[in-house]
Amino acid sequence: MSKSLAKSHPDSFPLGEYESAIISLNANPRDRTAQHQAVLSLARLGAVDFALEEYERYSLGSVQNDEDIIALKGRLLKDLYIRSSNDAVLARQSADQYDLAFTNTGGFYSAINAATMGYLAGDSHTETQRRCHDILDLLPLQSDLEADQYYFVEATRAEAYLLLGDAIRAERSLQRAFKFDPLNYTAQAATLRQFGLITQKQDRPSVWLNNFNAPATLQFAGHLWAEDTELDISNLRENISDLIQRHDIGFAYGALAAGSDIIFAEACLEEGVALYITLPLPLGDFEKQCVAPFGEDWLARFHRCLEQAASVTYIYETQHVLTSEENFLLAADISMGQAILRAKDYERPPHQFLLQDSKRTTSHTTHVGHSWRQTGFDQTIIPINLPNKASGRSPSKTVDLTLDLFSTDGTKKIITLSRRGLIETILKLSQETKNGNLALALSTNEIALPNPLIKDSLFITEPLAALFALEMAPEDKLEYAGMTTVNQSKTHWYRLKTS
Repeated sequence: MSKSLAKSHPDSFPLGEYESAIISLNANPRDRTAQHQAVLSLARLGAVDFALEEYERYSLGSVQNDEDIIALKGRLLKDLYIRSSNDAVLARQSADQYDLAFTNTGGFYSAINAATMGYLAGDSHTETQRRCHDILDLLPLQSDLEADQYYFVEATRAEAYLLLGDAIRAERSLQRAFKFDPLNYTAQAATLRQFGLITQKQDRPSVWLNNFNAPATLQFAGHLWAEDTELDISNLRENISDLIQRHDIGFAYGALAAGSDIIFAEACLEEGVALYITLPLPLGDFEKQCVAPFGEDWLARFHRCLEQAASVTYIYETQHVLTSEENFLLAADISMGQAILRAKDYERPPHQFLLQDSKRTTSHTTHVGHSWRQTGFDQTIIPINLPNKASGRSPSKTVDLTLDLFSTDGTKKIITLSRRGLIETILKLSQETKNGNLALALSTNEIALPNPLIKDSLFITEPLAALFALEMAPEDKLEYAGMTTVNQSKTHWYRLKTS
């Protein structure tokens, strides 16, 4: 059994797992388990080239008695196969690597992947059937399993049945697998991706796989209001809960101001949704400006939501030079981009829910709604009527961003540009990296270049990647490129790949 693959957590996602692995490697650079986790996380983030480089740098190919580590090279070759639009040579290389892991360790995880990749590489129907029957005989009985083995045993059984052409048994086994480990979305996404490859090769319907998709991602926003606003809060919360269930939301991104934000956050937490909060100001300042003035009840609810959030991001830590008004606009855009980036991890389009008063045509909520509509993703507006006395932030305005441009020769240049010019500038810079590397970050005092550097690349920090995700074209790709740490402050980098 692959012990590291059995790990799951309600808030488990590749970026957090990579960060955890790097922290472990800083303490013990030879920790094979952490090296494996780091490379696997990079693969799950879609950074296949970087993952392959790290696999070699860690000399993981020299390990001959660990199924996870040997099979990981097979996983990376499989990712190259998918990226290449089904190059049979890469499929065969992946199958051979999985076969090596099975030969050395006898693990059923390697065996089923070898069977699948062999089938995709062109193995005969007879050979594939033989492999699958052998795997089904190899699988342990349910009564002999440890709790952390259930998912992968049943998922393996389902894959064997699918390769045999028995979709009914495959679906039943997959249902048992997901029931055993319902929150392991990262592993489930990998399973569904592989099943999709098989059904495509078989030229059979795959619509039944949609029943197993990971939950969708949400970005929420809306107006502020005070305690005495005459709204039917109970009915409002019920409508929001209904939308969460209808759209199968599992991850939600937004702020936590009095009124709409807290109403959304409470509904998400009640429905078991993982909550990711992005605040434009330090905690104390945000409380004073956006929560406390609107009533004591909001403040208590604010802290309850904050305590239950999966994570909290403070924009001021990376963009402290902005005024608070500018930070509110920046935080909203970053929150939307974060939702888009997270949705890509599970290959499901994100949604946006807005609590909006149609009379307020020049508000922050209007800005957020307009920006989201430009992406083409689904948006649901929940209409509300606020009295004139209801509090709200001032109208949105166009602001400039201050960016730091770093190059490998040690030079640094400060760039100031409008938000509209951000994408154009990033794309232009990406074409100017043919003879070296450039790194672009929101203005900050403490930052270091990504390490290791990838030749001829433009790197942008995570907040900029989120901003870019709002407007990037289908042919532009953001590939995770690692993390640097300065004085315990972590910076995540993305590599921009353009057509």
